[in-house]
Amino acid sequence: PTANAGAALAAINQGATSAAMGGSVGGSATGGTWSGGAGTWTNATNASTATYTAGGSETGSITLTLTTSVGSCGTTTATKNITVNAAGPSIVYCLGAPTTIVDVTNPYTGKTWMDRNLGASSAGTGADAYGDLYQWGRAADGHQCRSNTVHYDGTSTRPTTITSTGAWDGKFITIPSGTNRNDWVTTQTDNAWNTGTEGVPVKTATDPCPAGYRLPTETELNNERLSWVQAPISSTNSSAGAFASPLKLPMSGYRDYSNGTLSFVGTFGLYWSSTVSGTNSRYLGFSSGDAAMVTGYRANGGAVRCLKD
Repeated sequence: PTANAGAALAAINQGATSAAMGGSVGGSATGGTWSGGAGTWTNATNASTATYTAGGSETGSITLTLTTSVGSCGTTTATKNITVNAAGPSIVYCLGAPTTIVDVTNPYTGKTWMDRNLGASSAGTGADAYGDLYQWGRAADGHQCRSNTVHYDGTSTRPTTITSTGAWDGKFITIPSGTNRNDWVTTQTDNAWNTGTEGVPVKTATDPCPAGYRLPTETELNNERLSWVQAPISSTNSSAGAFASPLKLPMSGYRDYSNGTLSFVGTFGLYWSSTVSGTNSRYLGFSSGDAAMVTGYRANGGAVRCLKD
């Protein structure tokens, strides 16, 4: 008997997605059965069409085994591994539905973006265009909603990792004086929103952008800023240029890390990039007088404009 485990499998998520095995048996084998893992098998006795759904508690590399049915010369096995990613927090849409996707392209940079901030109901300069405010590296668990006035005091206890769950779930984590204010999490994860490099970014599980879109890098955001003073935009390096650009970036303000207060709404824009700088992260900041890439605390709540992959 012969057993072939088939092609390598793409990663699946904990307790959520399934993978088709695509194996085969031959020689004297009369069939094959898949086994392994702590998840759920469907049609496990069919070598090619069997599917595996990851269990709710397993993560990492899982070994799956195809064993041939008894033939005239005994049995044999073949194995392959599948990576199971930890499930992220449940997604919360502050408007009750995902942000409408409309593409817009900057002819100067050639990049295609969503035409509005994540969580905004429209594109433009009004309050409906401001969108949500995310703490850097956090998933869309509800903390980003402007209407969410229930904060979690991170003085004594904060999440230890970006996927930790607890009393802070869905709440903006404030970092009062007397504690390390760089981040909302105690163990910093520099690749929370980008597992690749500056030049080859890779979307992550906590990236709140819809499928096919991701957080921009510092370079990608800065190239947009540099385009404001170039033809065909030909505006200024300020909020005027931000809105004159195809992206029409509004001054959506930010949420202060110390108390969760909405600050400078309508007079300042803070747009996160996926790039870190030491224990802080980089963002595009602009007002009526200036615009620049800036380093800031990851515990601040900033706007997100998603870039198309």
